[in-house]
Amino acid sequence: MRYKDLYIRQSLEIWGKVMIRKGLAVVVILLFIGMSVVPSTGVVLKESYQPVSSGATLYVGGSGPGNYTRIQDAIDDSNIGDTVFVYDDSSPYIGNLLMDKSINLIGENKETTVIDGGYDIQVIWVEARGITISGFTLQNADTGLFGNMKNCIVSDNIFSCPQAGIALLKSSNNQIFNNEVVSGHVAGIAFLYASYRNQVFDNTIRNTYAGIYLTDSCIFNKIFSNTIKQCSEYGIWIYESFLNSVNKNNFIDNECSAYFENSSFNLWLGNYWDDWSFSRPRPINGTRYGPLLKTTDPWTTYDWHPAQEPYDI
Repeated sequence: MRYKDLYIRQSLEIWGKVMIRKGLAVVVILLFIGMSVVPSTGVVLKESYQPVSSGATLYVGGSGPGNYTRIQDAIDDSNIGDTVFVYDDSSPYIGNLLMDKSINLIGENKETTVIDGGYDIQVIWVEARGITISGFTLQNADTGLFGNMKNCIVSDNIFSCPQAGIALLKSSNNQIFNNEVVSGHVAGIAFLYASYRNQVFDNTIRNTYAGIYLTDSCIFNKIFSNTIKQCSEYGIWIYESFLNSVNKNNFIDNECSAYFENSSFNLWLGNYWDDWSFSRPRPINGTRYGPLLKTTDPWTTYDWHPAQEPYDI
């Protein structure tokens, strides 16, 4: 492993542990105050996760009677199944958010409804199931969205944060789609520590160190129909993760489109690679090492049917 890659991995692990400690502390304080296996054909199926059942709608911003001025106040007053709708006329909203119940958080317009993290560790911390987050620009925190999520939808957002757009740990059965990630010193979208059965599709990720990063036993994730471009190091980086599918993505103008370490049984199929103009299989280079290996050995897998033209995503 190159020194810079090792540095990034160690930084990410430290950064993740700090956010975990911070998030747990927030949860404790709030409590105290009363509060599928990839098909062999390579066909990718979009499993349908619906937003939580409709309840009351709480409004933030705008001029309606009883509207909230702070998003967190509306979240705190909401019940499972409610929707918190955020108007853009009071944007930007400053401060970070904790979402720990199954609600919908919806912005009026992703271009103009801005949540500014105030240079904290994350803009939104999620620790719940069945949450929908849509229609925002998340900016000015290390990470836009961080947490342990299950059966959640994250769609139609813009992430502009220095470390990562989205970083999820031990998270499963989430759909992440139609988002734009425009920066990230570590990754655009990162899955950490045994995250599984997530779907990442129809996103545009650019100007990050690694566009998508899977690490530490992430399995059965489906990554398809994304455009990943202008990454300073890797379009996608897979570390010690298995049985994931990477299908029909565009890899454009990245320093290295794909790289893996100690990862096997991942399916690469039908991606567009701007550095590969042949119809024959495209090699994807990686390394393997471990206690039974005396050296770090090169290892190669293949995209067996690379696309000849970029997809319209």
